[in-house]
Amino acid sequence: MSALIARLGSFPLAEEAFQDALVSAVSHWSRNGVPAFAARLAAPGRLSQGGRPHQAEQVGSAPGR
Repeated sequence: MSALIARLGSFPLAEEAFQDALVSAVSHWSRNGVPAFAARLAAPGRLSQGGRPHQAEQVGSAPGR
């Protein structure tokens, strides 16, 4: 989002562009399959139920915390 905001100069425009891109991607993926990089990002267990990386995957987190 920050790159879009910087390029477009507006949060609302960046948000709209991001949403349009996401809708386009989902439409394309439903016809042609999900690309490998997106499938890896959404792999089971990769994200916690809260939608954030598990603590061990977060940058700078100490093991066992």
